[in-house]
Amino acid sequence: MKKNLMGVAAAVLAMSMSMPAFAHEVTVKGGTNNTPEPTVEHEENLHGFNDVDKKDNATVNKAVDKNAVVGVGNNKLEGNEIITIEDLAVMLWSMEGSPVTPGKIAPAAVNSSVYAKQAVKWAVAQNIIGETEDPQRNATVADVKAMLAAYGLDMSEVVGSPTEATRMRALELIAEAEMREGIVVYDDWERGITHDGEDGGDIDIAY
Repeated sequence: MKKNLMGVAAAVLAMSMSMPAFAHEVTVKGGTNNTPEPTVEHEENLHGFNDVDKKDNATVNKAVDKNAVVGVGNNKLEGNEIITIEDLAVMLWSMEGSPVTPGKIAPAAVNSSVYAKQAVKWAVAQNIIGETEDPQRNATVADVKAMLAAYGLDMSEVVGSPTEATRMRALELIAEAEMREGIVVYDDWERGITHDGEDGGDIDIAY
């Protein structure tokens, strides 16, 4: 027993000799001693949700500006919750001002939750999701990117894994993406003529 105690005492002594005298004042960051932790400035919470980490304020603020934020009530976003196809449809529908979509209800809309029926019906009419899509299934990041691209956002430079998507990840993709800028009139496409707005008047966007 004495031998073991002596061994422990020697090990503790060796460790104490190898550490700085004021170890609590030294920050080891990336292998460099005496480097203070960087001060990160976070955007102010302008979105009103009380369950969003301050590091995500910039993302959620941008999403609010685009009218894409869908909370769950009581000032909660629940950004870590897995997002469904119909949840994302509601986000995009909200970004468009929640338009009424007349006509036949698609099977996807019939199978959607009550709060999402109009949004899913609109998304089907806009070819953002298919008529037979299961609106209540969990969306992957690949699903989110495909729906955002169909909506008209440029996703070519946006990186994302093909795994499950959370509400926060969807908002990140929305915040990062920009509307496509290509303005082309189909009649001129075959002749190789594009329009930049300098030939007189606004031109309808055709994708």
